[in-house]
Amino acid sequence: MYSVGVNIAKEKSVVAILTEYGEIVATPKIYEHTRRALLDLSKRYARPSYRLFLF
Repeated sequence: MYSVGVNIAKEKSVVAILTEYGEIVATPKIYEHTRRALLDLSKRYARPSYRLFLF
């Protein structure tokens, strides 16, 4: 199981992913609140068995 941390700010968010054992899957990365950046986020981490919702 993975844990996803998202720090949401006014113009950008920071996303990091860890395993249940604390191993780093994805180091913190900044994503601006633009369509292009959010699509990059979804393409980078989405898998067929995952559900990713962008509101």
